Amino acid sequence: KNLLVGGPIINLWRAPLDNDGGWGAEFSCDPSEKTDPMHIIQWHKYGLDELQEEIDEVEINESMKCFCIQVNGKLLPPSKEIHFGFKKTFSIYPSGLIMVDIMVENSNHTSKIPTLPKVGTQFFFSNEMKKLQWLGRGPHESYADKKLSAFVGCYQNQIPENFWNYARPQENGNKTDVRWATILDEDNHGFLFMAKEDHLNISVHECSLENLTNAHHPYDLVTSNRITLNVDHQQSGVGGDNSWTPSTHEEFLLKRSVYQYSFELCPTQTKCE
Repeated sequence: KNLLVGGPIINLWRAPLDNDGGWGAEFSCDPSEKTDPMHIIQWHKYGLDELQEEIDEVEINESMKCFCIQVNGKLLPPSKEIHFGFKKTFSIYPSGLIMVDIMVENSNHTSKIPTLPKVGTQFFFSNEMKKLQWLGRGPHESYADKKLSAFVGCYQNQIPENFWNYARPQENGNKTDVRWATILDEDNHGFLFMAKEDHLNISVHECSLENLTNAHHPYDLVTSNRITLNVDHQQSGVGGDNSWTPSTHEEFLLKRSVYQYSFELCPTQTKCE
C-alpha cells in the first residue's frame, strides 16, 4: 500500500502565532508605518504562505553505491516579487535508505524578508498513519526558546495527541532536538527519519497547513485526507516577553542568508512498546 503520498517539498511558512503579530496586527497593515514591524505582516505581504517550487534543472548521477538526483530551483510566490534559491539532493541506496540534503538561500534577507518563520521540509502521508515515535524533547511541544521543561527521551503517541488546542488555531505541537522519528500505521509499517549533523524539529498534523493558517476557531479545523509531517531544520522562536510587539529574542530569529541541512529516511517496521 502507498503510505507516502506527497513531498518532500521545502516549506518556509508556519501558521501564525499570536506573538508573530502582537496586539492588533492585521495582514493588511503596511510595515512601513511601524517602527517595529510585526513579522507576520512582512511574511504575509510577500507571500511566504504561497511559495511554489519552480524547477530550473534536474541532474541524475548513478554509481555503484547510490543513485543521486539533484534538483535546483526557486521558491516563488504568485507575485514573483521575491524568490528563494534552493538545491535538493536525494542519494538513494540499495538498502532503501535515502539521504536528503537541502540548501535554501534567502537573497531577500537584507530588505524584504530579514527573518523567516521556519526552514524545513514537508511530507504527506496516507491518513492510515496513526502513531508517532521520536527520540528528542517531549512529551509536550517545544520550541527553540521554549523547551527547558521538555526533557530529551524516547516518546510515542497517537497522531491526534500532537495537536495543541489553542483558542485561536496557530503553529503547535513542535518537537525540538529530535535525533530520530518514526511515523507508523496500525500495523507498524511506516518511515524512519534520522538527523545528521544537526537535530531536527518534527511536528505532525491531521489538518492542512493552509487550514491551520486560515482558521479563526478550533471548529474551523477540518481533518484532511492526508497527514502532514514537518521535518524542519530550524523554526523561529515563539517569543512571549509581551503580547504587543514581536518579542522573539535575536538569537532565536532565522536571519541567515543560507541554510543547509541533511537527514536520512527509510521504510521501517517498528513495534511501539
